[in-house]
Amino acid sequence: MGALSAARRVVRVTPLSRGIRLVIFAGCLTAFLVLSSISLTKFIRQDTVKSFEVDESAPQEFAVTICRIQEDIFRDDVYLRITGRSRPKALVNPTEALTADFPWGSVDLEEAVWNMTRSWGDIVMSCADFYNGGCNHSAVTSDLYQYGGQCHTVRYSDALAEGVQRGIWLVLNHPNCTSCGRHHWNVYVHSANDHYMDWEHVWAPPRAQLETGKEQNLKVTRMLDIALPSDTNPCNTDSAYSRPNCIRQCLFSELAALGPGCRLPWMPVKLPVCDTARDYQLLLNYTRMFSRTHIVWDQNSEQLRANEYYAALKRIAARCKVRCGPQCYQETITLALSDRLNHKKNETWVALSIAEGLYVSRTTLAYDMQQMVSDIGGNLGLLLGASAFTLYEFIESCVRRCWRRSQRRETGVAEADLREVKSADGGGGLGSQTRLATVGLGTMKPPAGPGDAATTHISI
Repeated sequence: MGALSAARRVVRVTPLSRGIRLVIFAGCLTAFLVLSSISLTKFIRQDTVKSFEVDESAPQEFAVTICRIQEDIFRDDVYLRITGRSRPKALVNPTEALTADFPWGSVDLEEAVWNMTRSWGDIVMSCADFYNGGCNHSAVTSDLYQYGGQCHTVRYSDALAEGVQRGIWLVLNHPNCTSCGRHHWNVYVHSANDHYMDWEHVWAPPRAQLETGKEQNLKVTRMLDIALPSDTNPCNTDSAYSRPNCIRQCLFSELAALGPGCRLPWMPVKLPVCDTARDYQLLLNYTRMFSRTHIVWDQNSEQLRANEYYAALKRIAARCKVRCGPQCYQETITLALSDRLNHKKNETWVALSIAEGLYVSRTTLAYDMQQMVSDIGGNLGLLLGASAFTLYEFIESCVRRCWRRSQRRETGVAEADLREVKSADGGGGLGSQTRLATVGLGTMKPPAGPGDAATTHISI
């Protein structure tokens, strides 16, 4: 009786145990699927994070561009020498000086505009770094600016600098700034890879306005922002690529295309300079819209929105921004004024010192494929007790089971054929044995003809 009762208890407990096991397995499977779907969603979303570090060994480079505000760039003697006419005193807007009595006969307009600007020596009396002296190791370049002005750029690199303090200082030529106020000089500090461009709606580098008889000490801080290229937000991975330069060239090319295949003297495109007053004035009206100074002077917000030239340039800028993709290596420069004092010699100069180290910001994936695989694998082992070996054994078992099932199916078909042959021949005779051997061992040739009744061929 005791053994029988124990057996009955086992029978009663076993279904309950199986039910509990099934419930636990279903819960673990559900939890695994939910957690795995969360991991997969986080990976597909491709969220990014930024890390920050300071590279103290990185070489420090930047560029300084000096431009005079274009209110007094045309000198009477040069204007008279080039055009053969006296410069009209009533002209206030620099664009009027360029278009007055245009064209100027056989004069080379581009050369004339260059001659009407001030040279590097006219603007900068001395340029040097803190230790090596002189700016010989940095290339000084000059570019024409809107309305016939000129900007001068000096590139600084600390590769040859000595000591701890690094940077550059510039002393402006005082004789050419006797009556200058703080609005007559601008110093722009930007990346050495970028060209200076005063189209502020596209790119605006940090600017320091200089004052006569003042020394200004500024700290230059460089930051390199390394973005992460992705399918949803692609960017140019070439470290030498510059989106501002691309947009600048695109804008100039589009503007030149508005005229009949000509350009203004300061446009860096391979086209001849416009030689008629109409073409010259047409492109000049477009370029005036890029100058914030003249927009403030001559336009209010309502007039600006209704201006046909400005509207056209907005469309061009939109196309160029689409054409010029973002860059993965974006360098930004910031300036902080450290000191502003009266110089004992009453000179106007600026000192730019480099902050120690290059500030690097990197964009990385917050959740990459390795983390996703690790999380899914951990959930699989924790909730279902599976590993790579158990998964392999499960797959191998399924393959073997399918293969055995197919073998049994083929054997069953062969046995059915044997039974069919036996039933067709009545179960006896040499012909029956022959066909049985043929079905079991090979293929049988067609029955013999009338002339070959005594011979039976079996192919094995």
